[in-house]
Amino acid sequence: MNFEIVKLEQRKVVGNRVDTTYADNKCYADLPATWGAFLENGIYTSINNKVDQRPIGLYFDQKMRENGILDFSFMSCCHVSKGDNPKLEEVIIPESNYAKFVVTGQTPEDINNAWETIAKLELDRNTGFDFEVYNMDAEDPKERTLECYVSIK
Repeated sequence: MNFEIVKLEQRKVVGNRVDTTYADNKCYADLPATWGAFLENGIYTSINNKVDQRPIGLYFDQKMRENGILDFSFMSCCHVSKGDNPKLEEVIIPESNYAKFVVTGQTPEDINNAWETIAKLELDRNTGFDFEVYNMDAEDPKERTLECYVSIK
């Protein structure tokens, strides 16, 4: 899978957050529920000061347990120019270097396949913030592009 190294400036995001885990596959229920609330319950449309109209899936506060199970926080969110959204969670993604992957397809299967492929690559990873940006560049979700950013050293 091809990627490019990019340096991104600090950015502020707002949205809804869930703390989850791979234990008992809990995240496979939590992430769709978080996206559902974000897109279907008016959270996305209520966000003020969006930089653009692209939703973001943010993975952060990643902690590996001694037994090898990963716990992490996830946010369905948007990049904003200022934080005028008092009812929503606000997170600052720090400036960092990222491996940027561009994938075609935004179905759950496409997204899972992309992250599984990325996880197998030998990257000098940071345990910071990884995220995906959903481009609305086609009508059909199978034709839309997804940008996956993996924090690297």
